[in-house]
Amino acid sequence: MQSKLKKKGKSIEKKIMDMENLTLKKAIKNL
Repeated sequence: MQSKLKKKGKSIEKKIMDMENLTLKKAIKNL
């Protein structure tokens, strides 16, 4: 049970990081 929650948290963190990377790339392009 706990490991499942950890995996879910990791995937959510990865999604957030991917989104942040995308916005960073867009911001750099706009510069």
